[in-house]
Amino acid sequence: MNCAINPQMALSVCHVGYCPADQVEHYQHRLLQIFKALLLRRKVLVYGSSSGGVSKSVMSIVSLLPQCVECLVDLSTSDSYGFPLQIFPLQSSLQPYLSLQQMDLLTAKDSRLLLTGVVNPLFEKQKDKLCDVFVNMETGMVDILSHDLQPLLSLTSADLRFCSLLSSGIQGDSSPVSPHSTAGWYGSHDWVRMQFKMYVLSLLATCRYGDTVSMEHFNSAFVVALVRSSSYKVWAASTHEGMEKVTPTHPCEGHLSMGDLKRKLYVQMSDYGLSLQSRDQVVRVLQSTQQVLANTTGKVSSAVSGIWSAASSWWTGGNSSQDSS
Repeated sequence: MNCAINPQMALSVCHVGYCPADQVEHYQHRLLQIFKALLLRRKVLVYGSSSGGVSKSVMSIVSLLPQCVECLVDLSTSDSYGFPLQIFPLQSSLQPYLSLQQMDLLTAKDSRLLLTGVVNPLFEKQKDKLCDVFVNMETGMVDILSHDLQPLLSLTSADLRFCSLLSSGIQGDSSPVSPHSTAGWYGSHDWVRMQFKMYVLSLLATCRYGDTVSMEHFNSAFVVALVRSSSYKVWAASTHEGMEKVTPTHPCEGHLSMGDLKRKLYVQMSDYGLSLQSRDQVVRVLQSTQQVLANTTGKVSSAVSGIWSAASSWWTGGNSSQDSS
């Protein structure tokens, strides 16, 4: 009997135990911000209450980067798209769990750690000195600590549509992603990973072949920063046959709608810590406004833009006054 281990079989089980769908449900739109921070190779610290929990969360996030987990098993792993990207060029760049005694690995000037899981409260107290992005597993909140990174990780309307697509999928929305989707596949961990792979493929194609408008859907500032990153430069230095079939456009590109307005406000209210009940009340008001706009022909786009500006001003001003009071 042939007992030789098939290398492809070994690679196929690399993702067993990692749960990216759970990360989508827990972090919501903030997961895409974490993901984009890693694409820029910025330091991300994941804080939780147990070493097992943070390790699983860290590796589940890593599994969203195409071919990255496979590369940790077999360094020669690559595909026709040029994956994996050189996010973690050295295994020392990734630490699913770091003890307090190893904190110097983060604080050292030549530290190469990019994604790290920790549990000791002292890490949280010193987060401003340790990372660019701090992820609190217990609350699901993500703090973008580096001021230069904040505008780069601002999510566009197309990005929020992508996040909405992911959430609908894992919550069992009956709307299929494509005519070929199946109940067992749609919303699964593998399905989530495939959506992120398509996002990265579209992003890379846009960086290389896209126009200004396409770049704006990914956030132009983010695209510029990505093109300047070492991981992109390594990728762009070679020709990848698979990229010839990828369209240089955001997978959720589209015209601004009332749905985008509701998503944007919902996200802003969530980031400000507003309760779920309060957020739902505002969304219901917006739905009523949408019905009024639907009855107005020829002026919907300008009306949406006007309402979005007014709502943004109201929300920003309202919270500013609350903070100062």
